[in-house]
Amino acid sequence: MGRGFSAFGDLFMARIWYGYVHNSAANKGKRMSFIISQIVSSCLTLLIFGSALFLTGGCAKMDASQCRNADWEIIGFEDGSAGRLPSYLSNYRKACAKYDIIPELDFYLRGHANGLIEFCTETNGFLSGKKGLEYNGVCPRGLSDNFLAGYQIGLRFYIVSSAIDKMEFCLRNEQKKLKELRKELRHKEEMLIQDSTSESDRRRLLNETKDARLKIERLEKKIFHTRKDIQMKQYEYEQLSIQYGSQG
Repeated sequence: MGRGFSAFGDLFMARIWYGYVHNSAANKGKRMSFIISQIVSSCLTLLIFGSALFLTGGCAKMDASQCRNADWEIIGFEDGSAGRLPSYLSNYRKACAKYDIIPELDFYLRGHANGLIEFCTETNGFLSGKKGLEYNGVCPRGLSDNFLAGYQIGLRFYIVSSAIDKMEFCLRNEQKKLKELRKELRHKEEMLIQDSTSESDRRRLLNETKDARLKIERLEKKIFHTRKDIQMKQYEYEQLSIQYGSQG
């Protein structure tokens, strides 16, 4: 499943969301402005220590025109809503450095903070977990609870689905091997009853056919148990789908 959660992700803006859920609805706009400003402030710290964090996505490619005309708040929002860490900004910095253009940090972080609000949902957590994606710790504490709740559920689907895929792969290989053994046995049995077969060859073929039948018997038992294991995992997946409804 990868290397697990980022240590910095767990520390990411730990105190920002404290008390957020418990404040009154009348202060929602004021709360959101405060939260976003705190996210931006904390993102500055993450940018400083960005080398210790996992980056999602590859390097950013921007030409001179794109660097000059970039709306850094929109770019930040897109990166945040895609679940990228704020340290992804370093990719733009490198791309635009050759044109002596520096990204507007404050605008980028403001957009990124808003993007995180869009990304860090239970639904996105579920989809990420179901795909087996590694969580990079980008969600702030107040939003990470919902994201991780969905992520853990999705991860259960992924683990069971991966187990089914692995067992079905093994089953196909076992069935292929069984087919080859049966073909080999038929050939030896045909050789055994031919008049041209010598006594010494007949004795050898008798032993070989006996061994082949034992191998086939063992493999048939193995295939039987593999099928049972697949059925059990499929049932487990069905139960997850029933338990979590349309999410599965």
